[in-house]
Amino acid sequence: MNFKAVGDSVMLDTAPYLQEINNHFIVDAKVGRQTHDAVSIVGNWSDTDNLAPNILVGIGTNGTIKQQELEQMMQSFGRKRQVFWVNSYVPNRPWQDENNQLLKKANRQYKNLHVIDWYSKAKQHPEWFASDGVHPEPEGNRQYVRLLVETTAAIYHD
Repeated sequence: MNFKAVGDSVMLDTAPYLQEINNHFIVDAKVGRQTHDAVSIVGNWSDTDNLAPNILVGIGTNGTIKQQELEQMMQSFGRKRQVFWVNSYVPNRPWQDENNQLLKKANRQYKNLHVIDWYSKAKQHPEWFASDGVHPEPEGNRQYVRLLVETTAAIYHD
């Protein structure tokens, strides 16, 4: 299954694990990446016909996801691709709940958008994280990837 991913530092940390389970997994992730940066990257992929059939988005750690940015990204992805968007787990950051509510609403709006609920899983396991409480340690990275695999398998199995 071909995947292309765009994300921030949390995605960057999990990239080796993602590529270990699927050598067709291309990850473009960067420390400090904001949603507006991802909009440009995804737009470029779309313009150059360089999108995979399955997309993973891991954006929201570093700030608010704006409605317009989400809509732009979904427009670039189109309706034929399956989009898996990992929700935010950034304790003590004001944008965490706002981002997750926006994704929950978008999940109802777009039939090809599937929200991966990292927030619910992560908040139960503070031991998975570095001292900042945001970036997963190796066990957290493995659990992040496991959740992704389970979620995508459930979508494709239904």
